[in-house]
Amino acid sequence: EKLSERLTQYYTSLGQQYTLQFDEAGFQALAADWAAQAPPEAEWSAMGMMSHAGHQMPKRAPPPAPPAPRASLDPQQVVVTYQGGRLTIEQCRPLLQANAPRSPEALRNFLFNQLCRQMLAPLEIGRLELLKIPALQEGLEKAKRRVLIRQLQAQMAAQVSQPNANAVRIYF
Repeated sequence: EKLSERLTQYYTSLGQQYTLQFDEAGFQALAADWAAQAPPEAEWSAMGMMSHAGHQMPKRAPPPAPPAPRASLDPQQVVVTYQGGRLTIEQCRPLLQANAPRSPEALRNFLFNQLCRQMLAPLEIGRLELLKIPALQEGLEKAKRRVLIRQLQAQMAAQVSQPNANAVRIYF
């Protein structure tokens, strides 16, 4: 929880430092388009629901169909501006994962965090030239080796079959 608070504070400071601002018209267009692409709700049963006593309950009406994506949506409409650039609807869509929220305010927070994580943090790393620090380079190499070792161990474990308990019992 403390990490989450500190990360949120860091993202807020990055947003201020790089003067990250949402263009309201562009964001509203993106939010409306994203909400229109909501995954369908669970399929409604044609038979209705059964009560605990086994009685047929009245059928519920299926949820209304989501609105179709707007044909007038301009993929080049600006959604976000920041010091040194801007992002359009087309460029923001890949940042929205399937689990991104559908409500506009939650989507704004989600997109803000994604922009800070995927764009502003790497810009800050480059600006501070953190990758040129020898101690940091050594730490990165060690982390890469650890990840590679874990991947190799997982591959080896997947390729080795589990011992047959019956064969072990017969042997001893």
